[in-house]
Amino acid sequence: MQNEGINTAFSFVVKFRGSITYLTSADVATTGDNTFFYTFPIKGYLESSTEKELILQLAFHNVNSYFLSQLNGLTIPGFTFVLVIILAVI
Repeated sequence: MQNEGINTAFSFVVKFRGSITYLTSADVATTGDNTFFYTFPIKGYLESSTEKELILQLAFHNVNSYFLSQLNGLTIPGFTFVLVIILAVI
């Protein structure tokens, strides 16, 4: 997923609507405190070829700490910019 700019641990499960697993990643996430699940319906060729409703479930591990670490690149320049504006006004 580095091509899209997201570099965090995740897993996925593709399953039928009746909870029958169709495809999984190597390490499937379990419910936990730091795991967030996002569910999307799959439309298109795969759904029409299986003739069943498919669901993609993404699980991100420690996604909050990932986003907070990404904000570190903005906080220091932001504080520096505000400090320069305050000094210019004074």
